[in-house]
Amino acid sequence: MDTVQDTIVYYSSYYNDNGGVEYGYSQVSHWFLIHGFSFLQFKFLVVFFVLALMGYCVQRYIQNLSLFVLLWLPFPFLIDFIQFKNFIMFSLVLYSSIYVTRNGILPKSYGMFILYLATLFHSGAWIFLLSFPYLFLRYQKLSS
Repeated sequence: MDTVQDTIVYYSSYYNDNGGVEYGYSQVSHWFLIHGFSFLQFKFLVVFFVLALMGYCVQRYIQNLSLFVLLWLPFPFLIDFIQFKNFIMFSLVLYSSIYVTRNGILPKSYGMFILYLATLFHSGAWIFLLSFPYLFLRYQKLSS
């Protein structure tokens, strides 16, 4: 397991639950642990879900998925993820953008909720959560 420092930290936090990890990530990893999944199984299943979510989101914006598949599919098979939590957070931010850009209070509220969930996986999502409302309010003014 001693590939790079990130892997050691994630492995340690998975089995020891030693805190210092964002709440959402901690809860999801703990659920996998108590249900008998190894760290590698947890990582594989989360990566599968995140890539599927990203593929769905990218498909909403572009029709040709070939470049997405070419660039992102090999990503999980590299030695280690750089910022595994960031990878999860980014997929949630991308997913939320589908709803935040729609008209209506319900889709926008759902998108903001998903964006809030992203903050539970990586604190960098707070930048998106704080900036999205401003950007879309400004967009509304321009389009009116």
